[in-house]
Amino acid sequence: MHRTARKRVTVQATLVSTWQVLKVAASEAQEKADEAQAAVLAALADADAGDTDDGAGEVRVTKVSTDRIDSKRLRKEFPDIAATVTNTTESVRMTYKPKKETT
Repeated sequence: MHRTARKRVTVQATLVSTWQVLKVAASEAQEKADEAQAAVLAALADADAGDTDDGAGEVRVTKVSTDRIDSKRLRKEFPDIAATVTNTTESVRMTYKPKKETT
C-alpha cells in the first residue's frame, strides 16, 4: 500500500493499545521459550538427542552451517561490484510513542 507523506489520521486507541499489549506478550513469550530451550539443552548435557520421559517424542540438536556474503567487507574492498549487485528492498516499521502528559 502506498503511504502519503505527512498525512495524519486518527487511529482508535484500542487498536494501538491491543497492538502494544500483544507486542509485550510476544516478547515475554519469546523470553520464556528461550529459557525453556536452555533448560532442554542443559538436560541433554553433551548428547545430541534425547527422548521425552513420557515417550511422546524426541529432541534432536543439529548444527546448521550457512554461508553468507560479508556485505560490509564487500562494500569496503570492492565498492564497484557491491554497487552493481546490491538490491534495495523496503519494509515497513511501525512505532508508537505516547504523548507526554502536560501538568
